[in-house]
Amino acid sequence: MHIEKNVCDNVIGTLLNLSRGGKDNIKARKDLQDMGIRSYLHPKMRNGKEYLPQACYTLASRERDIFLSIVKNLKVPDGYASNISRCVNLKEHKLSNLKSHDCHILVQDLLPICLRGVVEKKVLSVITNLSDFFKRLCAKSLDPQEVDQLQIQVMLTLCEMEKIFPPSFFTIMIHLIIHLPMEANLGGPVQYRWMYPIERYLMGLKASVRNRAYPEGSIAEGYIVSECLTFCSRYFSDVETIFSRPPRNDGNIQKWYIFSSGGRPIGTINTKILDMQSLAQANRYVLLHSDKLSPYRQEFLESERAVYGGIQISKHTEDKWLVEKFPRWLAKQIPKMKVEQVDADVIALVRGPHKVVSIYDGLIINGFRVHNKKLEQHRKTQNSGVMVFADGRNYYGNCIEIIELNYYERFWVIMLRCDWVNIKSPRSMKNDANGFIMVKFSELIHTGNRDSDDPYILASQEKQVFYVEDGKSKGWLHVIGIKPRDLFNLSVETPVEDDEYPQCDHHIVA
Repeated sequence: MHIEKNVCDNVIGTLLNLSRGGKDNIKARKDLQDMGIRSYLHPKMRNGKEYLPQACYTLASRERDIFLSIVKNLKVPDGYASNISRCVNLKEHKLSNLKSHDCHILVQDLLPICLRGVVEKKVLSVITNLSDFFKRLCAKSLDPQEVDQLQIQVMLTLCEMEKIFPPSFFTIMIHLIIHLPMEANLGGPVQYRWMYPIERYLMGLKASVRNRAYPEGSIAEGYIVSECLTFCSRYFSDVETIFSRPPRNDGNIQKWYIFSSGGRPIGTINTKILDMQSLAQANRYVLLHSDKLSPYRQEFLESERAVYGGIQISKHTEDKWLVEKFPRWLAKQIPKMKVEQVDADVIALVRGPHKVVSIYDGLIINGFRVHNKKLEQHRKTQNSGVMVFADGRNYYGNCIEIIELNYYERFWVIMLRCDWVNIKSPRSMKNDANGFIMVKFSELIHTGNRDSDDPYILASQEKQVFYVEDGKSKGWLHVIGIKPRDLFNLSVETPVEDDEYPQCDHHIVA
């Protein structure tokens, strides 16, 4: 939305006190003087010269350095935004040439984080509320009741902004914000109404201009050529066209991966011999999460409970048994069974993977592009941040290695070895006053040699996050979660008129 770009330009211009785009100037201060409000911001005289007192919403030189340094060092996942760091001029304290989508990302995710510890709490609070409003309004799905709540929220937010920012800040575009929830109630999610598809289409039309003396004729000719090529390409089944080209983050599986743990490897592929401890850790994790072994896990737990009679056993104790005892118990039980009673996949699981594993630099899975930490050291993107939900909580880490276990050509399993933040320690994870999750990689878990240490997860369990440094506390990083661009959550029943096809539920995980 152009409103978001205008809001971003107004906020950044006012905070950095830019001559172009900033709303805090001598005219704005004299407006306050004429209205008789905020006397502490009225122009003052010093040594015969007029000067403007420092406002709470204007950053001092040191604060500008901190804010712009965070933006300058910012790395985001592939396809999430452009290289915003190229828009930063540290010498002149400027942030310019932002694209519309860059402003969209800044307003919704980054501004409240980059400004933490730089501006006063009341300014940060109102910017955070504004950011939350746009983020919820631009979600892929909207609840009508939530939209009504957004209408109330934006009214209060604008009132708070009027207490802080000068009157010149409130252009017609800022006032239009109050109408956005009503528009969403009438028109639905904004993805079907905003300007990004139109701008991409206009960019294609502009690219057709060859003779600048006759731009209309060039565009018309280019449009006719595009229509002809589109018509012809629909009849080419063996040629890759724009209609048959796979998406950028397409994870088509070409091997037989157990429990959909595979994806599409990218980058360099190497092999190495995995040490016995790491191999045992990876295989144990597979045994504990394979659906094919569910009956065996249940039988194991029943045998362990029988030892304690009728004593109530906690879930924590059972999980500990599974981690420490189940693999050895399973290895002893399978040889006692008849071959025809045991699934071939179960035999392969018990046998364990080959010690020679494949190592990938990157992987496309679940609509995400994952890189190992080493690969992105000299890149402008950050694709190694991972999150996994386990034991009723989220764990955050960095992908260190992507390995593919080979169960002797029966099937393959792709796993991620990660450094995990110790989320149980307040020294490595906390929530700030605005609800943002902050982590610190100085204290990790799963770094010892115990059997309970699990640095591995299945590739299919991974969700992507990225980290933004905190300007207030050194070493702390803010966690920002992302969703795949091309996946939507459509948990609705789709009616089919043709009687030949039964009705079915379409569940696409976002």
